[in-house]
Amino acid sequence: MQETGLNGFKEHLKPRNAGVNMQLKMKWITLPLLILFLFPMQVWASAQMEPPGIILGGSLDSPIRIEIFSNFGCSACREYYLRTIKKILKEYASADKVCIIYHDFPFKSHKYDREAARYVEAASRISRETLLQVMDALYKDQATWSENGKLKETIAKALPKNVFEELMQLSEDPEIDPLIDAQYELAIENKLESTPTSFIFYTGKQQKIEGLLTYIVLKTFIDKILN
Repeated sequence: MQETGLNGFKEHLKPRNAGVNMQLKMKWITLPLLILFLFPMQVWASAQMEPPGIILGGSLDSPIRIEIFSNFGCSACREYYLRTIKKILKEYASADKVCIIYHDFPFKSHKYDREAARYVEAASRISRETLLQVMDALYKDQATWSENGKLKETIAKALPKNVFEELMQLSEDPEIDPLIDAQYELAIENKLESTPTSFIFYTGKQQKIEGLLTYIVLKTFIDKILN
């Protein structure tokens, strides 16, 4: 992965199955550009994606739903989660105003992402608190485990010993891999070309946004819809 600054790096990604070349672009969506995306462009009726992915906060009854296609080896995805999504979870999802759903979109170029996705899927079976603790740990320590592959050490530091041991046991469930594969196939079906990509569902409409949304941009949009 090569980076040339927050506004300028590109990376060619290799999907797990298809022979398709895709690009990862570290780009922040500004408020004027988001307004340009959301209002003049055609929107269509909202329909819940299947499979539903992992709910990070809120519920399917929330007035706004944000479905994020991302992966744990992606630097842009790390920035999006830590600088934007965590704040939205705290401010809006906790009040059930926004539902945030995570879909893992793994690539071969991110050597350990598949393993990371397996641990996150297992964490979601324990509790939402455990799920977020594992996601926080993986994204915050991304630079280390993405090089040395020591994901277990990263996660162990974030969890009580008994919870960590339960997580390791659950992560061996053979049913987890098909769930991850389903997330990949869902991304391909929706013609994704970069990560992170967000689908925002609101008031019977849907919008696809490629790239990173800043907290203030996403907050402004959410407040406009809720008010």
